[in-house]
This record gives sequence, structure tokens and C-alpha cells, in this order.
Amino acid sequence: MLQRRQEIIDAAATLFTSRSYESVTIDEIAEEADISRATLYYHFDSKESIYFEIGVQFITGLKEKQLEDID
Repeated sequence: MLQRRQEIIDAAATLFTSRSYESVTIDEIAEEADISRATLYYHFDSKESIYFEIGVQFITGLKEKQLEDID
């Protein structure tokens, strides 16, 4: 289940880097992740929640990098 969730996040991130948040649709994210719209909604309740998770992962990655640099 976590793998599918990450696949959705990765697909959305790919689309968001090539186009604006507003222009990307849930259907396009599902298509990019090669899943149905229903499966996407099983894991996330909105495009906003996917975008939020991308931000969380980005910030977490930055924090981890900072901690590595300190050590």
C-alpha cells in the first residue's frame, strides 16, 4: 500500500514539475501512475493532499541532508 501511495506521489511530482498545479488534473495523475481514479482516491482525498505530501517529503529530505552535513 505504501508503494502505491509513493507511485502516486512520484507521478504527481513529475506532472507538477512540467506544468502548474492548477493545470494538472486528478485524472492525469491517475493516468501517469497507471491506476484508476478510484485507486487514487483510496490513497488521497484530493489533489491538494497529494501536493502537501510532496512538500512534506521535500522538507524531510532537506532536514535529513542537513543532519548528514552536520555529522
